[in-house]
Amino acid sequence: MGHPALSFLLCVAAAHTIAIAIYPALRRGGVSAVLTVVPGAIAIIACLFIIPPEFRIHRGIAALFCVDLFFRLIDFTRQNLSGELQPIRWSHYCRFLIPFPFLLVVFGRKDRSLRPDQRSGTDLFRVALGSIGVTLGLVLVFTAERSYTLQSSFAFDHVAKLFIFVLTVESLAQTLCGVERLAGFDTTPIIDRGFLARTPAEFWRRYNNRVQPWLYWNVFVPAGGRRAPIRGVWVTFLVSAIFHELAFAFATSRFTGYQFTFFLIQVPAVIASPALDRLVLGWPVLGSTIARTATILWIGATSIFFFHGVDLIFPFVYTSEPWLP
Repeated sequence: MGHPALSFLLCVAAAHTIAIAIYPALRRGGVSAVLTVVPGAIAIIACLFIIPPEFRIHRGIAALFCVDLFFRLIDFTRQNLSGELQPIRWSHYCRFLIPFPFLLVVFGRKDRSLRPDQRSGTDLFRVALGSIGVTLGLVLVFTAERSYTLQSSFAFDHVAKLFIFVLTVESLAQTLCGVERLAGFDTTPIIDRGFLARTPAEFWRRYNNRVQPWLYWNVFVPAGGRRAPIRGVWVTFLVSAIFHELAFAFATSRFTGYQFTFFLIQVPAVIASPALDRLVLGWPVLGSTIARTATILWIGATSIFFFHGVDLIFPFVYTSEPWLP
């Protein structure tokens, strides 16, 4: 399996074949669904081993598709076990498994559609402007490789790459949202201007707001987060940390702990966010400035852990020698 593109396609195809094959057991519910979804989900993640370890980039991208599929299976099973679902046809289930719109992993949300008259030139503008932003971000990444300043200073390099990352992923989110809405899906951008967040808690509400409902219903609520919010926050970020660490480990064939560290250290900042909200209420201008600055500095500083993991998959992310081993 020496060709990376072929192994990538086989990995994604195998993962979806497994998800489709276990539908009858999942639909029956009860013990049958529980005993099927766990090994099925594990088998889907194991499909990543179809891609040889030297093809890190292909494994990393495939991990996104496998995790997307994993989340869909878990949420479908949760809703089915809770009795929330009416009889579901096999074709409806298969449509849900299609990774478009991407990361829309709560069953039923994909069914929200736009009327033809709700699609507008705004969505075309999203696609056009977002595509320009993504292209510019990629150009900046490879242009930065020739910068002596960035080569000689990891601090400058990290700040520059953080800016490029924000530009690229925000633009990509707008592009995907525009394409989805033109296709008739009632969606919002995966990342909704996270740079405008006044607190760490608001940042995480804006960041990947499609997986957020999945975490709420499948982790926060079962963990008793409605009665004990702080416990719910801890458990939710713990699960997110584990998923990210495993995904990066599958892509790089090594555990580093960087993703685990990054997501867990966000918890104290999220819990402390109400204090920043009160600061903004007390002093709207000054308080908002302080809150936004503190949030940007916090996310920027701690994201060193996240970006180091990304650099292990995409070795062109950092131009300088990273601080972390």
